[in-house]
Amino acid sequence: VLQTNSKMFKNIHIEKRVGLSITDGFDSDVTCVVCHPTDPDVFITGTEAGVLTMWNIATRDIIDSVKLGGAISSIAIHPKGMTAVAGVGNGKLQFVALCGVDEDKLSRLTVGREIKELSQSISMITFSPCGEYLATGDLGRYVALFHYYHRDERKNKPVEWIYVGRYRSHRKPIVSVAFLPGNWAAKNKSLAKLNETSVIKSPPRLFSLGEDRLMHEYDVLRSSIRKGLQLKNTTRTEGMYVPTSFTPIGGESSCLVCANDNYQIKLWKGQAEEAEKPYSCVRTTLSPTYGGPLNKIKVVPSIGEDGVSTYDSQYLMYTTFNKVIGMVKMPLDGNPMKTSALIAHCGEITSSACTCDGKYVITAGGYDRSVCLWNVSTAALESSSIIGGDSNRAYLGLLEGGENGKAISDMKDYFYLCQLKDQGLNTTETRKITHKIPADQVISLFQAMGFYPTQTEIDNLMHEMEVSESIPKSETGVPQVDFDNLIRLYVNHRPVYGLTRRKVDETLQALIKGNGSKIAKEDLLDKIMSYGDAMTKEEVTESLRFLQGAKRDATYDEVVAALPATMDANGIAEDLLGLTCH
Repeated sequence: VLQTNSKMFKNIHIEKRVGLSITDGFDSDVTCVVCHPTDPDVFITGTEAGVLTMWNIATRDIIDSVKLGGAISSIAIHPKGMTAVAGVGNGKLQFVALCGVDEDKLSRLTVGREIKELSQSISMITFSPCGEYLATGDLGRYVALFHYYHRDERKNKPVEWIYVGRYRSHRKPIVSVAFLPGNWAAKNKSLAKLNETSVIKSPPRLFSLGEDRLMHEYDVLRSSIRKGLQLKNTTRTEGMYVPTSFTPIGGESSCLVCANDNYQIKLWKGQAEEAEKPYSCVRTTLSPTYGGPLNKIKVVPSIGEDGVSTYDSQYLMYTTFNKVIGMVKMPLDGNPMKTSALIAHCGEITSSACTCDGKYVITAGGYDRSVCLWNVSTAALESSSIIGGDSNRAYLGLLEGGENGKAISDMKDYFYLCQLKDQGLNTTETRKITHKIPADQVISLFQAMGFYPTQTEIDNLMHEMEVSESIPKSETGVPQVDFDNLIRLYVNHRPVYGLTRRKVDETLQALIKGNGSKIAKEDLLDKIMSYGDAMTKEEVTESLRFLQGAKRDATYDEVVAALPATMDANGIAEDLLGLTCH
């Protein structure tokens, strides 16, 4: 790009003032990118200036572009690949036909119908696998449903996209909205394989996940223009941390994958209809920690032996909020040797997508006005996984001091102590060396190591040990955890960066709601016994006895009287709890 004074052109002939186009670029921030579901050489971008552009990957050229009536906030392409829909401005859905001279080659974009039923900027759009439904999530925290059906749901009227209704199901921003095939949990079914008759005929399942820690499933079949969008069930996915991304995984181990801002990935599976909760957490693993929490995760597709069918591969593609993209090899187990990362942009990554053949990942850099095309090569990740050797040694490397550090030495001592406690400290019978401890002792050991899980985290951990195939069970069905599994559970469940002073300050400010820097002891105890994992009066009394070194028969009033009238963050964390904050 050259800049020069305009007087330099005063003696040049007007007809010769013709520039040579070197490359096509963007005139505003790139907000979204999406790949064509059937053509691996085509992807589409959208910008803040409202320009929708279709690109050819093979030639790196623009196929066609159109200007829409406002900033483009999201894009999705119909599973059959002949229609794209964009979220434009404040809540407008703009349909765009992907046309071509023949069925094998797309050559132009044609602006089609508009739907103006929504009033907030649309942050995400997704089609159902069958292509008959479309769902959106917007900045107003609404999930909206559209159906390709007869107008007004009357069969004597033409078929078109109709607005079914919306549901304001979240109190905080929506993280993700996703459709699943109706037979999603069936064995050997892949989310990427959309040509199965059973998938098309089954009513799809719609999910949404929000920063309010709630995952909702909607009843698509019962939803209608008259009834609106119907909520089916709700699952709380987090107790303390905030969800950041969400994706389903198909196949024999079908599950919902949720990442949070504590660098963890949780796998959720559906329960039996008579169960108390519709979904339960079956595994918690450490996520990549290279560039902040994950903000998008997606299964990388692969081409079948026939060269046409697409299946889910054994790899996940992920991006972080800033700079980094990478891959993870499944099954997810927290092994750092099965992950990779690279710096893709100089700042925020606004959007990412993977081609339908799994050969390329495309990222948009937002304000750097660039779109990067990355070649997917799994050979390096496979080599890293092999060179890393036994995953148990990789977990040991994540502990302070490594394999020979103090942390692993302390854990061994506690592990032996737990075996003694399980058989009775004062028993005179011959000791049975099992090299395993029961599930309830695992929680006590983690607390001794300085990791204090909430009741929700304890419930998830206990359920994971119960359903894990790698953890043997006693004759009565109690999980028996060996040392290798203990290390794996500890590394995957504990907070990555421990307790920080900033976290303590944020928690205190949430309790006092910004009114000063101290909290009265009466208010603190009231909140402890009323919110979250609420403690009983007896539990508070017992805890304060230990913290204060009081007599075993000290009453609640006595231990409370020993507390300062008001406490700040430092007093709570260090003076009361005896914790060291970083």
